[in-house]
Amino acid sequence: MPHRNQHLPVVLTCSGASDVGELSDLVGRELSRTRVVQLECAASVGAAKPDSLERLRRAKTVLVVDGCASRCTRKMVEKAGIERSRHLDLGELGLSKGHSPATEVNVSRTVEAVKALLG
Repeated sequence: MPHRNQHLPVVLTCSGASDVGELSDLVGRELSRTRVVQLECAASVGAAKPDSLERLRRAKTVLVVDGCASRCTRKMVEKAGIERSRHLDLGELGLSKGHSPATEVNVSRTVEAVKALLG
């Protein structure tokens, strides 16, 4: 069960079938485990699950972490009408699909980038 704290930023991550999808997912899980963010299920947004959408609408900060330039997670959030969202595409960190395995180094580097983005 994800940690629920209404004061933490809410993060939605890509969990796609590529290396950067796996990396994005692991980053979200690490940030949630260490109580930096509240991790929300991106699929629940795509499914228009009412309680998930309400949590996002109430959130002070929503951060979307996409693995690649397709930006699927960001598109779901926009389609759901969630405002006040911030976005990080792992390509902005030089991590590219098919060339960025979910190693401990890449996870750590991305976790630090997300923390910096959140302030």
